[in-house]
Amino acid sequence: MKTPLALLFLFTLLVGSTNAQTKSTKNDPEAKKILDAVSARFKSFATVQASFTYKVENAAGKVLSTKSGTILMKGTRYKLSFGGQEIFCNGNTVWNYDKAANEVTINTLDASSGMITPQKLFSNFYDKDFFYLLNGEKKVGARLVQEIQLTPVDKSKNFHTVYLLIDKNAKTMYSTKVMENAGNRYSYTVTNLKSNLPAADALFVFVPSGAGAAVMKQFLERGLDKAGIKLIATGDVTDDDQLNDMGEGALGVVTAHHYSAAHPSALNKKFVEAFKKANNGLRPNFMAVGGYDGMRVIYEALKNTKGGQGGGEAMLVAMKGQIFESPRGQIYIDAQTRDVVHNIYLRKVEKKEGQLYNVEFDAIKDMKDPGKAK
Repeated sequence: MKTPLALLFLFTLLVGSTNAQTKSTKNDPEAKKILDAVSARFKSFATVQASFTYKVENAAGKVLSTKSGTILMKGTRYKLSFGGQEIFCNGNTVWNYDKAANEVTINTLDASSGMITPQKLFSNFYDKDFFYLLNGEKKVGARLVQEIQLTPVDKSKNFHTVYLLIDKNAKTMYSTKVMENAGNRYSYTVTNLKSNLPAADALFVFVPSGAGAAVMKQFLERGLDKAGIKLIATGDVTDDDQLNDMGEGALGVVTAHHYSAAHPSALNKKFVEAFKKANNGLRPNFMAVGGYDGMRVIYEALKNTKGGQGGGEAMLVAMKGQIFESPRGQIYIDAQTRDVVHNIYLRKVEKKEGQLYNVEFDAIKDMKDPGKAK
């Protein structure tokens, strides 16, 4: 059985076709009380953040693989990281990112499906799909747990039993073990669970350069900022030459880009001052620094080819591999792809000396074109 791509967190209860004998055909009211209490407690949380481990054993109890993962849930939305995959759901659509393949699979969430997704976690799914029985209590380390045995109503499932361990005091799920008909066992164990941690809603935006002011105007007019929603965007949304005109509603917007007029280097400070002087006080943006760097590359290529001797091919050779300090930071021309390799900065709009700037707080170093990176 493969690890499910929908990654049904602790309750990944699988679809299958082999027959199984149901061990119980009635429900235990004591088990239902416990499950209902767990469901009610989970529903009381505004957010849930958990770490868990996943273990696969064969019928003899030999461990075949172990993995770990994390999940953050807020209402019907979640982010799940597990086994080289990252899964995002906004309540309607599921994006599954496979890091190894560098591929994203997009699916529409089917609320009517029988699969137990994180949205259904700790809901009353057990009333419809399983028979349940309380097996008793036991100690797992210092933790007192209650064991509940589930058997599927649908006998065509490819598993025959699920064992749940409930933390009796916390009224939260501690572990789940799925017993497959073929003999393998799949265990999920919560290693850390935190509830009601801050998890602000966010809107991600990317638009053509020049449209950032219109986006910000609509964001504020619709009251999204007052609703506590954060704006995350590509850097051209808070373009330097328009940022001050957006007003203080832009404060706190987080973007990623390769240039900010506030980049803290002596060369950039000199560049900004010279640009403003030549352009009636206008602040340079990423297009300005791109033009500046482009002219520098051409200048160096002309110098190294003694005025372009050898023609265009000689110029291209002279451009490839150039490494130099730019107002944006150090960059170089990749000799294989001829693309610029530079840092991508994470920035937050802040007020400095009475003006709004994209202030850098982190960086992804030497970022190559993901489609060409080797």
